Amino acid sequence: GFPSVVGASEVKSISISSVSDSTTRATVATPTSGKKIRVIKISAWSVSTTAHRTEFYFDTGANGQSDRSKIIFSAVLDADGESGPNMQMVWPDGAGPVGAADDVLSVRTTGNIATSNEFEAMYREE
Repeated sequence: GFPSVVGASEVKSISISSVSDSTTRATVATPTSGKKIRVIKISAWSVSTTAHRTEFYFDTGANGQSDRSKIIFSAVLDADGESGPNMQMVWPDGAGPVGAADDVLSVRTTGNIATSNEFEAMYREE
């Protein structure tokens, strides 16, 4: 389909697995120099039975609380608990959160989940 924002890129998709220590911020996506990331969808899956918050945000702060204005979404994941093993958030194309020029899309967890998480993002560059 056509981008909702004139000049936006085609939809890009990326998936990364968590590594030890997943409490350390990881870059999910880096925009082309001078461009902004506009998120369409974010997802996280976990097979861990340890409850942990997974947070997505723009920039390179240590966590989402580093600059609360850049938080995109967070949720608690727990494969055998009430919160469940996955989360996802979807926005209409062109209406999702947009970072500042050159802001990376980051993810981190509140507990070290090592290799038991998978993170995915779909986005456009503007």
